[in-house]
Amino acid sequence: MISYGNTGCNDAGVKIPLIFRDIVIFRGKQGEEEVSFTRRENALRRPVLRWLPAFLWMGAIFGFSAQNGEESAGLSEALEAFLFRTGAAGPFQFVLRKGAHFCAYALLGMLCLLGARGVARLQGRWWRAPALAWGLAALYAAADELHQAFVPGRSAELRDVLLDACGALSGILLALLFLRLSRRRRAGKNAPDAPADGPDGMWQEGT
Repeated sequence: MISYGNTGCNDAGVKIPLIFRDIVIFRGKQGEEEVSFTRRENALRRPVLRWLPAFLWMGAIFGFSAQNGEESAGLSEALEAFLFRTGAAGPFQFVLRKGAHFCAYALLGMLCLLGARGVARLQGRWWRAPALAWGLAALYAAADELHQAFVPGRSAELRDVLLDACGALSGILLALLFLRLSRRRRAGKNAPDAPADGPDGMWQEGT
């Protein structure tokens, strides 16, 4: 026997079978569960996408470090030949080669900061994400230099680790400066009662 009830959806009090109402309620709950699952899936996917550029760049650095002495020297000679043709080499060869190290890890520091900013637990204090980013970049610099010790024709040097760590720190500081300036510029375009720019504000979502 089919029960009837008032839906409460109109003034006429039209009665419809309660089984239809139950179906609508069930479909509504199922839709909410699907939306909730999609949100959880996106919440898990987003941090992975934030870290992906850093991991890819780490792989590129590892590839360069895996080159043996002859391959690395050949690459350096090709670079030096290009610099000689442009007249930019000479006594600055050593500085330029170390500068490549510095710039590579400056970029790694920026990419690690991008990933660290996606970690929700680090967003309470402005310094947590930069600290994690720099720590990971410096740790990878040490691991990469240790890796070179086992590559034929290559050696591990502490000064290179320090140089790479300084490069990562410089990249992170540059990224922080860009974020602060960008946030100030956006705050200036908002309403006058917009919150003042502070260190913690840089880590709000969307900055």
